[in-house]
Amino acid sequence: MKIITFLLSATVAVLTTSCSVHVTKNMSEVFRDVEEDIQYHNVKYMKSKKMYVPHGVDEKNLGALKFNFAFGQDEADSGYDVNVFDKKEWDIYKREFVNAFAATKRFPLGQLNDVLSDRDARVAANNGVTRTKELDVSAMSEVGGLLHIHPTLTMTNSEKKIGFFRGGGYSSMSVNTMKTTCDPLYAENNEQVDAIQSFSVQVTGTIYQRKNKMRVVTRGIVLDNSGLYDLHVMQMRASIVKFFLKIYELFPVGGPVVNFDEDDNAVIRASRSTGVQPEMEFVIYAMKKADGDAAVRVPLFNATAVSVGQTGNTTLKIWRKNSEKSAKKIIKMINENFDAAKAEYDFYGCSDGLAKWPDFVQRAFEEED
Repeated sequence: MKIITFLLSATVAVLTTSCSVHVTKNMSEVFRDVEEDIQYHNVKYMKSKKMYVPHGVDEKNLGALKFNFAFGQDEADSGYDVNVFDKKEWDIYKREFVNAFAATKRFPLGQLNDVLSDRDARVAANNGVTRTKELDVSAMSEVGGLLHIHPTLTMTNSEKKIGFFRGGGYSSMSVNTMKTTCDPLYAENNEQVDAIQSFSVQVTGTIYQRKNKMRVVTRGIVLDNSGLYDLHVMQMRASIVKFFLKIYELFPVGGPVVNFDEDDNAVIRASRSTGVQPEMEFVIYAMKKADGDAAVRVPLFNATAVSVGQTGNTTLKIWRKNSEKSAKKIIKMINENFDAAKAEYDFYGCSDGLAKWPDFVQRAFEEED
């Protein structure tokens, strides 16, 4: 009798456990997963890496970037399995992207008037100029390149049959993907910009459901038009964050070091007005003046932006020093006499990506009860 009771209890336990099928309870779960997919370059990330100077650093580009930007969508009948934003979503996408471009302070505000706002915007390669209905080519005289930004939407669905011991029916997974591609072109001739290759960022929102034998959803959220709209807006914002994380990786922001103090602080000539964002991670490096353009960038310190001025300077808190011989020699010079060290070396601080969700993009989601 005890054996039968034990087997019965075990069977019930197995059935109860095995009937558990993962489902998405609310949109916050989807939004949270999307945000967790973003790889910020924060202290934890930097500690996991050997100290280095970002590959994209160029002392001439540590501030403003002379790029214009344009938006376009692929045609719905292009032959690919893509969807496009409706007009309301498309207007939001462009507006929030433009606001982010302006808020970074790295792109001259005068360029905002030249944003392409219709889905038919195309780069005309046949005559060597950028031509659209709304872009005045004469305004491009001081712009080195055009960032052509275009999104695509895809949705894939899959089902798996649930066995009898798990209650029967189906488990369903819907993967909603937004891919944003950036094609950098020279303003003069529409050729690929040497310093930056085409790149894309991708945001995926996945929804899990449980369905009965008639394929009717019994558990998990069902996206109506309103829910799909919310999902797209969330993905737009996450895409913008990923886009600018990439931009800051390709074109680090920063400036020359003004001073060091005894409390392991460094001050650089850079601020919000030149593109610095709060809590960014920086690498402070040195370049020997006598070597000119051939000077090697020697990383000295990792540091966090702790006080970012709206204009003027930013204070960096040093939390790691390079222990390699070449760096230790320069660090010793700094500690003994920074003015003397400046006579022999140029010192800069440059960022490494974004350290957190930036304040110039609205959060992707709000917590639900």
